[in-house]
Amino acid sequence: MTVEKAIQFLHLKASE
Repeated sequence: MTVEKAIQFLHLKASE
């Protein structure tokens, strides 16, 4: 997993 993908994943989790 790239850094950008990891950041996007965290953002999705944070928005829940």
